[in-house]
Amino acid sequence: MAGASATILIDREWTSSEQKILDDMLSKTAIIIEDNNYFVVNNTFAIGGKQHEEYQSFTYTIFNINDEASYSSDECNQINEVFHSIPVTAIDFSAVTSRTNVRMLGEIVLYIANKLNGIIDFGGELLPEKAYKENDFWWIIEKANWNEVEHYYTEMIREIPGTIICIHYHTEGNRHWVYNICDVLFMKSWLDHPEFQLIK
Repeated sequence: MAGASATILIDREWTSSEQKILDDMLSKTAIIIEDNNYFVVNNTFAIGGKQHEEYQSFTYTIFNINDEASYSSDECNQINEVFHSIPVTAIDFSAVTSRTNVRMLGEIVLYIANKLNGIIDFGGELLPEKAYKENDFWWIIEKANWNEVEHYYTEMIREIPGTIICIHYHTEGNRHWVYNICDVLFMKSWLDHPEFQLIK
């Protein structure tokens, strides 16, 4: 089973300057780097992280948002309204398996997002464990509208420094739902939060 992921969004094309930042991170952390954008990490100490766990495997993918039609004009407008930038390029980092150290992935994403002055797309909604304890899991995943569970999210993020927004959209089943995008300060705070998660 594939693991968690998070995507960094930047407001410019990918150039050699951005690649140098990525390569520098890999040279500091990776013990194995393969041509297919696969890399293995034992710890994140060299990039200011706290994680140590051997042979944690990750991949990354860089793509132009317009080429992939990843974000609608409405979604881009929602992003621009808060962060004052429209995404142009995305770099997605993914854990290879569900057993991979998710905090290690989060520290890698935080480091690169900070260096690139980017924002972070979680690829889904952040909800606390309490939401799933008090409601049926599949009801939340398949049937609920966001306004029915939003209070769990609002309570969870209230005291967390930084900026996080909900990007609103309608699912194929016409549910009103969201995914979350945050800035670097929120991500840094989120890594130390007891509800920390990245989405699979």
